[in-house]
Amino acid sequence: MRAFEVTTMRSFSVESSQSLAHNRIDILNRRWAAAMLCLGSVCGFTSIALATLAGNFNSISGFEMKNACFPHNACPSGRSYHAETVSEMVSKPDFPAAKLFFSFTLIGSISLLLSRYPWELKNVYTGGSPTRRLLTAARAVLPPCGMLIVATIPVVPRVARQSTAIKLACSVHSFGATLYVAGYNFLESCTLWILWDRLEHLERILRTICVVSGVLTTISFFMCGTVYSYATELGICCVDQWENTTIAFEEKYHMGNESATDKVVDLLIPKVYGPFVLVNSADGLALLIKKFEFWLEELAGIFVVVSHLLIWKFSKVQHLEVPELLDIHSGPEAPGTREIRGHALAPISGGAILNPAIALGLPFISHGSTVMFGIAYVVAELLGAFIGVRLFEILRAGSEDCCCDIEEYLEMCVPRLSARLLGEGLGTFALVFTFGLNVIGQSEATAWSAAAALISMIYALGKISGGYFNPAVTLAVVLSGRSKCSVGDGFAYCGAQAVGAIAAGVIVAEYRFAAPTAWRPVTLPSWQEYGVATVGIAEGVFTLVLAYVVLACSTVTVLPATKTRQNFYFGLAVGFCVMTGGCTLGSMSGGMLNPAVSVGVVTLNLFQEQSAQARHLLLAFCLKLTAFQCTGGLLAAVVFRLTHPSEYSKAPLLMH
Repeated sequence: MRAFEVTTMRSFSVESSQSLAHNRIDILNRRWAAAMLCLGSVCGFTSIALATLAGNFNSISGFEMKNACFPHNACPSGRSYHAETVSEMVSKPDFPAAKLFFSFTLIGSISLLLSRYPWELKNVYTGGSPTRRLLTAARAVLPPCGMLIVATIPVVPRVARQSTAIKLACSVHSFGATLYVAGYNFLESCTLWILWDRLEHLERILRTICVVSGVLTTISFFMCGTVYSYATELGICCVDQWENTTIAFEEKYHMGNESATDKVVDLLIPKVYGPFVLVNSADGLALLIKKFEFWLEELAGIFVVVSHLLIWKFSKVQHLEVPELLDIHSGPEAPGTREIRGHALAPISGGAILNPAIALGLPFISHGSTVMFGIAYVVAELLGAFIGVRLFEILRAGSEDCCCDIEEYLEMCVPRLSARLLGEGLGTFALVFTFGLNVIGQSEATAWSAAAALISMIYALGKISGGYFNPAVTLAVVLSGRSKCSVGDGFAYCGAQAVGAIAAGVIVAEYRFAAPTAWRPVTLPSWQEYGVATVGIAEGVFTLVLAYVVLACSTVTVLPATKTRQNFYFGLAVGFCVMTGGCTLGSMSGGMLNPAVSVGVVTLNLFQEQSAQARHLLLAFCLKLTAFQCTGGLLAAVVFRLTHPSEYSKAPLLMH
């Protein structure tokens, strides 16, 4: 009997400790949800505000396009061109307004997707019945996906919507805007209806005002757009006048001549100016309707953002400070979270599908999978493809300061600093994100996958930024001289790499919270058994090798016969160095070989529940590793100077 009592007490103690651990995780999840909700809301508001301000000062893509009429310096109406919507204002990805809008909207939408706030916050969660779970899931997914669609698929003025592809893109963009604004207002209305008695009086009033205002502005926006599109038929004066580019040039310059030169000009002009040119801007009542449409769209988006901020504000008061489990976790798990947490990339998504065709077919041959999972995977994969295309446009559109297409002079074409920084940030993010997922998944193939990620990003972005993705390598390139990377650019590169590493660490931390083993600490190899000096020297040696290979393969003078800026083996050579170092040092330090990876690991561990002493110990270890890695980069520059003296001598004159 006594043995039974002891066993029962031990079992109760284990269950109590597990319950306490779950409670702590629930509190962390709620705080995470509130923080990400706030971040997404602030970024959403910032994207609208900055895009509008940037558009004011942009003579081509702004909502007031100055000197835009052909062929004069000003439109005959005396008015500047006024964009119909914010989306039209940011339709060209290489203009500042578009970059600001895309960047902040992308951050905001991803933050909302990662927050899971409809599941975690009491003033939004509606209950565990199937219908209400569907409402919660729709609220968690549809508005952020709408934001992503709006950010990644631009629209052009109405007159330019001639081809089927452009019309389809505009339809998809309108669908995304409907999901974001109209969809959110509908879901928020349902939530308020269900939770009316559970909310405070002030919160009810403020959130209701936001919903009603959002609905009214959305309806008014669609009405203004419809009226403006039929303004000519309704006799409303005066809409924008657009004309075929070729006809406009013939009327102005050709005077009826049909010479061979004129025919060539007729072919080239549309490629330079586009199929249509503006010959007069809107005026009178039509312009007033157009301005109403523009500002109503902005207000509709702002009301959605303010509604999110109100949810964040009141959730802090009535939910986050409650330590015990509430009805949001009335069972062993929150509704839907066990299904989500059970997928932690192969462990997270169930096999790293990355292909819509496989995602649609897998539920029919896999036990336990549903068609809804396949559809959700397809949506996520298509959104990822759209984001990739938009990033490609931003990186490549106007990224070079010269227009030279002759291969012998490609070395003279240097991408702009903004494109190079974005490339370094993206590449570092991909590398640290891959490394972090392997760490939380306790994978034994970290070196292989990290090397594969590095190789892929080097080949994708090497011609833009050089493909360093490593502050130690950047230091080596700067110290090697030869004007390959200036000191100022080197500091900027390191800053972009640090930002990418921190972003990857935050997102990996979110994945760790969603895993079934979230309460377990992230473990790194037992470096204390070897000592910091031993591990640091090993990291420094392999970082030296890595940086030296980068210097020798991707920064040396290319033979004239190759006619290309870089050789084709440099990516594999660098990736194999990471693979070798990772496999060798995996049991000692994890095989980081990169201060950015160290920053990502520190960021990931900041979200763990552990003692301050443990955090300081890990932070000190990563800082010491960073010092050894940077020392390796410095020594690589010295060794390179000794082994490649021809790189520092002037080229002899060619003799004919």
